Amino acid sequence: MQTVIDALNPSTLQQALWRISYAPVGADYLRTVVPWLAQTLQAQRVMVTRAIDQPVTRVRVVAASPANGDSFLLAGRPCELVYRGQPLALVSGLAASFPQGQVEGCDSYHGFPLLNAEGLCDGHLFLGFAGATALPDWLQTLLTELCVRLGAELRHMQQENRLQAAEHQLALHNRVLHLASANTPLVTVLDTLLQGIEAEHPGVMCSIMAPDRQGKHLHLLSAPSLPAGYLAAIEGVAIGPGVGSCGSAAYSHQRVIASDLAQHPYWVNFRELAVQYALGSCWSQPILSGERLLGAFAIYHPHPCVPGQEDFAMIDRVSDLTGQLLLHHETMEALRLKSEHYQMLLRHGADGTVVLDRQGNFLEVSDGFLKQIGASSSEAIQGTRIWDWSANLDQSKVLKLLQNHREQPLILQTTMRHVDGSLWDAEITTTAVQIDGQSLIWASARDVTERKKLEAALLREARLDSLTGIANRGNFLQALEKEVARARRYPQPLSVLMLDLDHFKAINDRYGHSTGDDVLRTLCRESAPLLRKEDLMGRLGGEEFAILLPHTPLAEAGEVAQRLLARILDMAVPVPEYQERIHFSCSIGVATLTAEDRRFDTLLSRADKALYQAKEAGRARVALG
Repeated sequence: MQTVIDALNPSTLQQALWRISYAPVGADYLRTVVPWLAQTLQAQRVMVTRAIDQPVTRVRVVAASPANGDSFLLAGRPCELVYRGQPLALVSGLAASFPQGQVEGCDSYHGFPLLNAEGLCDGHLFLGFAGATALPDWLQTLLTELCVRLGAELRHMQQENRLQAAEHQLALHNRVLHLASANTPLVTVLDTLLQGIEAEHPGVMCSIMAPDRQGKHLHLLSAPSLPAGYLAAIEGVAIGPGVGSCGSAAYSHQRVIASDLAQHPYWVNFRELAVQYALGSCWSQPILSGERLLGAFAIYHPHPCVPGQEDFAMIDRVSDLTGQLLLHHETMEALRLKSEHYQMLLRHGADGTVVLDRQGNFLEVSDGFLKQIGASSSEAIQGTRIWDWSANLDQSKVLKLLQNHREQPLILQTTMRHVDGSLWDAEITTTAVQIDGQSLIWASARDVTERKKLEAALLREARLDSLTGIANRGNFLQALEKEVARARRYPQPLSVLMLDLDHFKAINDRYGHSTGDDVLRTLCRESAPLLRKEDLMGRLGGEEFAILLPHTPLAEAGEVAQRLLARILDMAVPVPEYQERIHFSCSIGVATLTAEDRRFDTLLSRADKALYQAKEAGRARVALG
């Protein structure tokens, strides 16, 4: 019986796919391609998943048609085989072959792995059809090639998500610390923290509980989104083994992951409560200071949910910050009640803490601050003032800050010195306080050196192609959009080259993907000397590249393309196992910005059309658009 797929035209399908997918990147690309595949192939279900953990036992759906954001275990599902790195085709009988992993309404399954640079599967493309459905060879080839781009965009999406999450976390962290340092009520500080977490992770509901003085029961400190009826039911819950997630975590001092409340043994006595308030999972983390229990942080989901590495990192991060806030609250309460014993502030502070007079003299110094500067005792700071330990704030600036400091807390980023002269990045929070009738400055220093390194690394990952080291697709398109706007504002020529390696698939098929990767790296590395500092080369996907040439009219761009082509034809990649040196070629399309180019992607599209003209004319040549 003929299906919709049998009536498809390969060339028309590939052109349609290119039209809808050349501009989107990352999550937008996945959200565009997945429903298009479902509609075009008349599939019952199409989805892209990514690995949650390593080795892979759990995956999360990142794009699906129809929409579904669940995570699930691989065991017993057909994609378990795909995550081993090989495509899987099950033309019919899905329910009989995989009774645990069947998808409602699907009788056939086709799965394609999304492989990373190491050849490991970190995601997969799923196609499910209502009836027995086989895919023709040409469609399997197209989907296999599509998976290269899907994998790249999936990794790009994860990099963007990590960078965006890091930015949100930093902003939330600073906002919460600002509130805490301003002596804001603890419940307001914790509500702000949990509301920020819930905003970053839509659908989750969080709570923080603290033990009573006897350490027998937990009482709610903050739970801004959980139902009032549920909160009333769990207020004062016992700390003990098997008492839900929070009671058990507080008792064992170990994280408790109840991914399915209907099945988890710790929730036997709370299942009706979970059903009543539509709660599907609860992950709880004890908040500890050494062996001392400060509280329990919990994350609820409305459906069964399995945490991944990013979730665990978030849980640890929030628990650590909450512990600092609880300790800080305890310290400030002690200081408020007994100002003459303000040394408690130094003993309980989570970071390096000092108390200064308005002239910058050290009055008290915590062990944490001495450790931060690499000093073994307070003798190291005798005779010094606070500005002696700053690498970028001079005496006059620090004195002005100290003497003008009022009640409003200040948070600043600076560079500090170690005893040996080396530098470290610090985040300083300062508050003006009255202690024993004296107007003093309380300051807390946090070492953020590693955090800044991580932020810089995430920023590099988000902008560069991991294989070739040149600009990735998203970075290149952003640069192109800016250059087009600049060329219109200050009329000047702007050209784009589109490059595509000729017969690249044949190289991969004969010599392997590792050699193919060497070809791509060689192309980028040896093309760089022919480009100016202001030019930008980017990898758009697979073996397709683009070069941005500011201040360059069409004729000069054509000359650049000819020189580049000549250089590429002279390149060679050794393959020792074959005792050969591979020579390769490429086709180049050239286009220059015109008044008719309303958008930056119009210019890119004209360069791409010129590229295809070069290919149709015999390849290894330049075509002007």
